[in-house]
Amino acid sequence: MDNLSIRIITGEINCGKTTMLRQMLADLPESTSVSGIIADGIYDGTGSRKSGFSLTSIKRGEHRLLMDSAGHAGWQPVGRFWMDPAVMGWAAGEIESGLSDEILAIDEIGHLELERKGYYDVLNLVLRQYTGQLLLVVRNELLVRVCRTFGLPFESVEIVEPERRNSGVQQQ
Repeated sequence: MDNLSIRIITGEINCGKTTMLRQMLADLPESTSVSGIIADGIYDGTGSRKSGFSLTSIKRGEHRLLMDSAGHAGWQPVGRFWMDPAVMGWAAGEIESGLSDEILAIDEIGHLELERKGYYDVLNLVLRQYTGQLLLVVRNELLVRVCRTFGLPFESVEIVEPERRNSGVQQQ
């Protein structure tokens, strides 16, 4: 981790962490090599409750459905959602393929990783091998636990938070 620069975007649920990540990436020069995964919430017909999550490969622009409120064959229960393990594997591959890029973003590190699931293995690989700028999205309530679990040097990690805003979306 000596040559690794880590910036963590943190905040409450629905405060704009992913939006901030997208803006940070959009502000980079076009010549910057960027990889990773962005997670977007999918909302029900009323727009007030999340019904799932999709993932987007930053480098390829490809979208895949990761979690849904309805169960599907072969999917695993995760809280009130069902997760497609094949999509989680695809996302880990997208992250790993970015080890030579200047910037690598992972949206988001949370409960699954704290349970040694989700991006746990690939994040450990990134922390051992990556030497660029790592952008992580972590809910503020999990920030200290994530730093401890992954041995992140809290004193040298840059923490940024979106400006407080009222998104009009109810928090789950």
